[in-house]
Amino acid sequence: MASKDATCNSRSVNNIRGSHPRERLLTHPLLWTERQLQAFDCRFAYDENDKPHPKGDQFTPSRLPLTPPSSAPKPDLSSEDEPTEETRRMAKTCHPPLKHYALACLLRCQGFEKTGWDHSRQQGILTNIASLTWASDSITFYHNNRPAYQPKCSVFSPKCDAGLETSRLLQLAYLDYAEIQGSRRKMLMPSRPPEGSDNAPGRAIFHKRLAKVTPKEWSQDPFLVSILISLAQLQQHHAGARQPGHDAPSSKDLYTAQLLLTHNLHRHAIHLYEAEIPIMFLSKLTDPHHHGMASMVIHHKMVPFEPHADFSDRLAALLR
Repeated sequence: MASKDATCNSRSVNNIRGSHPRERLLTHPLLWTERQLQAFDCRFAYDENDKPHPKGDQFTPSRLPLTPPSSAPKPDLSSEDEPTEETRRMAKTCHPPLKHYALACLLRCQGFEKTGWDHSRQQGILTNIASLTWASDSITFYHNNRPAYQPKCSVFSPKCDAGLETSRLLQLAYLDYAEIQGSRRKMLMPSRPPEGSDNAPGRAIFHKRLAKVTPKEWSQDPFLVSILISLAQLQQHHAGARQPGHDAPSSKDLYTAQLLLTHNLHRHAIHLYEAEIPIMFLSKLTDPHHHGMASMVIHHKMVPFEPHADFSDRLAALLR
């Protein structure tokens, strides 16, 4: 939703906090609600035709193997059946690691690499992850120039020549909504009581807190915004590391971030979220005292899995 505070987007984070002393506006991204989106002037935008049905699709368990093979063969790029089979796997399986594996194969056929961020290297050089099996990549959500959270997702970037400028490459992430739900529940779960005792009050508090941070529409979960911001922050860091003497960024500078999302109750399509995030918006998080007019609009569209044969081509046409 759009901000209810007309001047919020021109105020610093510290000013916003001061105006709402009884609210915890700066909290863990998994606990974000519409209030954080309003305070930081973020909103979702999508075609009504793409709006997911609240009840989703009928759930049917997959009969596919639950885990990728331990030594997964590289996809035969000359095979016309490979993209079709991997698309069918993504649409049918309910197991997140297998979805990560299938998408990695599809994107590899379209010229994308699964990448990770090596924080131990000062210049922030991209490092390839050879395995196609699922792994958590290192993207980090930063606040006040400090790491606040490392979301678990797969990160992809287009292949490029060694001499090509790559400051905008780290822009595509993927995760399954079940992983968000699991991480959120794990964070709020009360500690296990001693054997033989009951923690009924803790369970009651857990359900109350979980209901408070569970979005009314899962397709507009505020946590998705933090993933897109993390990708933009990573691009910004990478650009600064490669250009130590570059000029001060302009207010018109943008970082494009894209996120792919699947949901077991909405099984006929993959969801694509895209945002062009102004560097002035990132400055709000880098420096809590920073003032500036900047907002963030997240565009949402769905890409149907069927027909399976051309899904990867239709998806690749939307990625940049």
